Amino acid sequence: MTGTIVVAGVDTSPEGGWAAVTAWRLADAVAGRTALIHAVSDAWIPPGRPPIGTDEDVRAQLAHHASDAVRESLVDHVPDACLERLDVRFGSPASVLAEAAAELGAALIVVGGKRHSALGRWLAGSTVHQLLRISVTPILVATPTMATVRRMLVAVDVDDTAAATIAAGEHLAAQLGADLRFIHALEPIPYAADLEPYVDVDEVHRASRTILEQRVWPLISDPTADRVVREGSPTAVIEVEARAWDADLVVVGHHSRSQLDRLVLGSVSYDLLHDLPSSIMVVHPQAVAPPAPVEIGGT
Repeated sequence: MTGTIVVAGVDTSPEGGWAAVTAWRLADAVAGRTALIHAVSDAWIPPGRPPIGTDEDVRAQLAHHASDAVRESLVDHVPDACLERLDVRFGSPASVLAEAAAELGAALIVVGGKRHSALGRWLAGSTVHQLLRISVTPILVATPTMATVRRMLVAVDVDDTAAATIAAGEHLAAQLGADLRFIHALEPIPYAADLEPYVDVDEVHRASRTILEQRVWPLISDPTADRVVREGSPTAVIEVEARAWDADLVVVGHHSRSQLDRLVLGSVSYDLLHDLPSSIMVVHPQAVAPPAPVEIGGT
């Protein structure tokens, strides 16, 4: 849709380059616009060191050097028109990107994927994980292989994430002309063997299939899209299907959970961010159509 704005979080790393290229390609495919955003942390001057100017001078120098460095790293990857509108802001990357997306009425935030250990994710988090907590704008974590999106795998649950996830997946697939496949995982019930007298696993799965048929599948407007149900843990089912079907992009809903919940139970979207080789888009259950975009020029 003309006017769509795609925000890309960029820096001088290879991941920043992936984000810039992916955002530009997506925006260009739909005659939209790309906004390159770079976050800079305020400088810390050690005690006793002579001042080198006012706070405004220091921030201006930091912004200038950061802008030059990012432009140099991206000059061979995106058009000059994109680089001319590079926006350097002060603050944490997640906060800066969420703020920019809200200001511009962006339809999507694109970042490059970076892998962290489980302990690192819990203690410090990452830009992606922090964004999932503070922004309702869909977030696409790009990999170097995301050039042309031909196939999109959309994972759906039987809860409040289904509607937003399906809508986001169908909207993007329609814009890119990609084939769609929807998948649901019938998850094993922990300790079902010990609870066998009280829990009928087959009955639970039959109930899930009924909800799919009555409440979830009818939300899909594309009559040509595949609808697949597999048994297994959601993360494993999605990974296997994505590889087998050769999906270029996987779309999942984000279940809001506390830090403790994620540490103990994990989360499908969090797990896939670190296990899935393809690009992944995470949709917040409260995601809505973006407001009228702010005019920022051409692609």
